Amino acid sequence: MDWVLGLIAVFFYAAGFSYAAFAVLAAALICSASTFALRLRARAQGSFPDDNWIAPKLFTAMVLFAATWCLAAKTGIVGG
Repeated sequence: MDWVLGLIAVFFYAAGFSYAAFAVLAAALICSASTFALRLRARAQGSFPDDNWIAPKLFTAMVLFAATWCLAAKTGIVGG
């Protein structure tokens, strides 16, 4: 779901809606971090045995964080 929100944010930005794109991208970042945290918690409790999800989900979270930061800088939300 997080990468789908990221793609929607790209289309919003391409359409000229920078602040809406930032909001959707921030939601994607929150979704990605939440999923990562919930999966780690379930894995620690032993109810989520899959071990092949950590690297792709962490990479997705890092890419979404970088994209959110760059978009915030581009739109003037963060420093300038």
